[in-house]
Amino acid sequence: MIYYLNQLVNYKLPEAQGTEQKVAKEIEDIREEYFADGKVGVYKVEYPEGRPEVNVTGMIEPRKLYTLFYEGGRQGEWRYTGQLPSISREGGLNFTDNYKQFYHKLELKEDDIELVWFIKNHCRDLKAGLLVEIDDEARAEKEAVKIQEDVDLRFYLYGNQSPLKGKDDMIQEIAIAFNIDGANRLGIAQVKNKLYDAIRNGNATNHKFVNTEVFMELINSREKREVAKIIFDAVASRDIAYSTKDYAWHLMEGGQFGEAIYSVAGKDAPNATQILINACIDDVNIRTAIYGFLGINEYKSADELRALNIGQLRQVCKGVCTIGRDDNKESIIEKYCKVKEITYVPL
Repeated sequence: MIYYLNQLVNYKLPEAQGTEQKVAKEIEDIREEYFADGKVGVYKVEYPEGRPEVNVTGMIEPRKLYTLFYEGGRQGEWRYTGQLPSISREGGLNFTDNYKQFYHKLELKEDDIELVWFIKNHCRDLKAGLLVEIDDEARAEKEAVKIQEDVDLRFYLYGNQSPLKGKDDMIQEIAIAFNIDGANRLGIAQVKNKLYDAIRNGNATNHKFVNTEVFMELINSREKREVAKIIFDAVASRDIAYSTKDYAWHLMEGGQFGEAIYSVAGKDAPNATQILINACIDDVNIRTAIYGFLGINEYKSADELRALNIGQLRQVCKGVCTIGRDDNKESIIEKYCKVKEITYVPL
């Protein structure tokens, strides 16, 4: 039974209006969501602080008992009860069914639909997060996504049919982008294992920079991998360095901190290298500043390359693509664009 300001809410009446009609609609929505044919048939809430915990001795800690009070609303105007209240001498209502206690989880079936309605609409602790609704289907879907991510990750790193099979340099570049310790000196088997562990942990902790989604982006983008390697090498050689005094990346001049080029908050310092890599990928101004300091020329279109003379163009392409004696300026540009995966449109 549901009471509002100590008045029974007769929401089951065919002629229900106002508050009673609103409650009737909300209860019907709950019935459709949880108790209709094909639905789970149960509503679950969890008291996280009541979970069984094992201490260092291996013993289960005493569990916290949760009390669900049947009075709710801003001023206690709503009340649920499973028992008809008695009437006092003064004509008031005496409620004897005032709360329910449980440790960890509470499961309610359709017979308790009014209590389900009360919890969802007027339980202060649910709104505050002290109680948490359990959606088994949503949890199962999340778990399925995690399992699929792990299957995909195993396939790409270890599968015989993986597009990364034999592409050890690419795997190393991705490991460098993820700032994997030893990525540029360990054997490929060790790099794969470290990369696998790092991505799995990143997925589990919702890491912003190390996860399966970023892994797939790096597989599909040679440009991002190249940026990551350039920044990683620059950090390793201390051409650029992060200062905890002002929480910023600096260009290094004579072993001293020079111009500040990018700020990273102190709380994000453990991920400072990955944050800088992402900034260089996303912001051409930051990338240009660092590349210019390092003496690296970066060209993003065929038209930018056409602005160079043939001698400059040959220098830019040195180590990138093979240039023959008979190659003219346009054929060199076409080769460079092909290697760098730049869209080439002939003149």
